[in-house]
Amino acid sequence: TKKGKPGKTQFNVSVDSGPNKITRHLAMMNTPQYLAMRREAIQNDGASAPTDPSNYPDLYVFDTTRDHSWFNEFFGGTANTTNVHAQLSGGNNTTTFLLSGGYSHQVFNTPGDFAQDGLFYHSSFHYNSLDHRLNIDVTGDVSYNTSDNSGSPSVGSAFLLPPDLPALRDAKGNLVWTYNGVDISPYQQYAYTKQTYQARTYQFNNSLTVAYKLLPGLNIRAVLGYNDSRTGETSINPLSAQDPNIG
Repeated sequence: TKKGKPGKTQFNVSVDSGPNKITRHLAMMNTPQYLAMRREAIQNDGASAPTDPSNYPDLYVFDTTRDHSWFNEFFGGTANTTNVHAQLSGGNNTTTFLLSGGYSHQVFNTPGDFAQDGLFYHSSFHYNSLDHRLNIDVTGDVSYNTSDNSGSPSVGSAFLLPPDLPALRDAKGNLVWTYNGVDISPYQQYAYTKQTYQARTYQFNNSLTVAYKLLPGLNIRAVLGYNDSRTGETSINPLSAQDPNIG
């Protein structure tokens, strides 16, 4: 437990913030390379040309002039982390105190308006009698954390999306489930942005310690404390995140 130190009252503030971004990307095939690989794989399997083009939508339905990096779209964003901390401390030979508080904020590098936030407060008071027989410590901690996020896009699925796959969202941000009459729900990786998960955590810890030296080598001590921890969770899977072609 952090405690204050005797001396002049001091007040300190620190702020740090910085971005996080993937700097090294795997080299992925472009559309011509991908289509050549797919055609060779079908030929090696001895498969004949499909009577139903929807069986091979990446070859016969999608716009084969489109060349899109889905990995960059899902994981090429910039995350950001900010931390703020303030502390006030001081005291004299018998009494010291420390008060501190902080705030943290973190956003992610994947699509969606999700973030994690945290607030905390710590206090510590110490008293020591001049004869060093009586000691009193009072501490308190309060924290409140929020987490607004959702399921994450699968790294493996993002890697495997065809580069000629059409946009998975329309101009209004609605999820796209079909393209030219063909079901593309197996490729839909944006549904997670609609499936929100919220968690709220509150913690309160308080303690009082009183110690008294009766005789050399003989001390009595009393410790009192109160702890309260609460968590609330909400998970939503709206119809907008589900394939309308299913039930």
